[in-house]
Amino acid sequence: MAPPLVLPASGTATHAALSEMLARADPAGDERSEGALDHAARAIVLARAVGDDPARARAQAWHCVHLFRLGRHDAVVDEARAALAGLQAQRLVAEERELLRVLALAANETARFDLALESAQLLVNLAGTADEPGSALAASFVLAASLERIGDSWQAIRVLSQALDESPDAPLRERMLARNGLLAMGIGLFHRLRDIDPEGSRGQLEQARVQGQLALELQQRADDPIYAVTVSGNLGEVLLHLGELDEAGRLLTEARERGRVRQLHAHVWRITASLAEWHLASGQAEAAWDEAVQLIQSLGALAPQQTLVRLHGAAYRAAKALGRHADALLHLEAGERIERQRTISQLQAQSRLFVTKGELERVRRDAQRQRARAAELAQDAARDPLTGIGNRRHLDQRFEQLVADAHLHDRPLAVALLDLDHFKRINDTLGHAAGDRVLVALARLLGENVRERDVLARMGGEEFVIVLPEMSAERAVDVCSRLAERIRTQAWPGGAPERVTASIGIAASTPQAPLTPAELLQRADEALYEAKRTGRDRVLMK
Repeated sequence: MAPPLVLPASGTATHAALSEMLARADPAGDERSEGALDHAARAIVLARAVGDDPARARAQAWHCVHLFRLGRHDAVVDEARAALAGLQAQRLVAEERELLRVLALAANETARFDLALESAQLLVNLAGTADEPGSALAASFVLAASLERIGDSWQAIRVLSQALDESPDAPLRERMLARNGLLAMGIGLFHRLRDIDPEGSRGQLEQARVQGQLALELQQRADDPIYAVTVSGNLGEVLLHLGELDEAGRLLTEARERGRVRQLHAHVWRITASLAEWHLASGQAEAAWDEAVQLIQSLGALAPQQTLVRLHGAAYRAAKALGRHADALLHLEAGERIERQRTISQLQAQSRLFVTKGELERVRRDAQRQRARAAELAQDAARDPLTGIGNRRHLDQRFEQLVADAHLHDRPLAVALLDLDHFKRINDTLGHAAGDRVLVALARLLGENVRERDVLARMGGEEFVIVLPEMSAERAVDVCSRLAERIRTQAWPGGAPERVTASIGIAASTPQAPLTPAELLQRADEALYEAKRTGRDRVLMK
């Protein structure tokens, strides 16, 4: 327990201390959860002392966020309503959205599904009036999570998938949250189907794996330490159920250790349940028993229902494997009792569910209006100003989904990086205006020779990228060889050199050897470098 807070003697010192406490309580910072919780509590006291209502409202909201990370879900529910009133009074909309997200998720963990849906709906309404990219996607994630927890995994996945498709401009973090949400919902659907439709449940796991790999790549790019725990933990559980035990064990063990360091208790509990199941799958019944029973005993009433059901299930199967039949029966009955309570809560929430199809349609229309307001700016931001084709941002918006679709439907996909040879000579000898005319003409030539579903973008300078969905490596080499020939024989605009050549590097993802977007670009870049090194004006495959 932290020592009592002693207020500084002067008002100036109090303001300085408040600023320090707020900085250390910020959920986006590096402070561990228990320390950050204490700093938030101290900030509340200091803000009250100096009459700084906005700081007090912000500190109260952050206090709830850290309670959630520590797994104290009942406390979140108890404190969040007062904190919300303070945020609304001070018009701190960003903090209000984050607190509604945390409140909905905490309510789900405590089986207060009505409160979860109410909070999700308020968040959706806020997103409908916001101009921030990604707010609609973030709200849809919380709504879908609430739908999933009341037992409607199918609608949850539909709602979130549609929101993701309709939010190509959402920030990296929001897209990561959505992918991780689809990953978690796929796991939930697997658990619902595993005993009645084994084939269908495995299909859900395969789809969840794709979402997990995309979420992991986004998390690594976003460098988010919290989701380094959740994404790896969820993906590890998918691999566990797919029977890929070595990689599952590595991901789960690393995720739990990161979670312990960050004091993300609720995440650690879920991952421990997965590790207990991993020990069972690995033939280590005694280790599984120890993991499950020790956590059940240490948690007591703190445990979220869903995690507790999984822990009792693991303890039941471990005891049965060890021949401890009385213990097995005890944990089987405990798990079934909690599951019945949870099912009743789900049915009650479903009977009072106010998120109707019409309401969801209204939310979708609100999101469409929001996108329409930003469409012109977004289009300009994703277009290369010189050539008029897509830029790197355009590539990022399209590439991730194309790769995901290829993985999901077991289809090939190729990527080509094209770079003009000796382009600097053109600029140096004929001037940058001549070089620009070459780039514009090249963009037009490439645009005329790719399919409508292909993605063409200028990466910068004289480098272009082409994404070729549903195209094999061999076909991509053939297409790019013909492109290189067209470039070689092109009649260039006045003032440009008579002959221009290009080097092209190609990489391909196949159902047998799927690659991530980052891996595809890296391999294509390596092939391009090799083409340059070995003489230029050639097409090479990596």
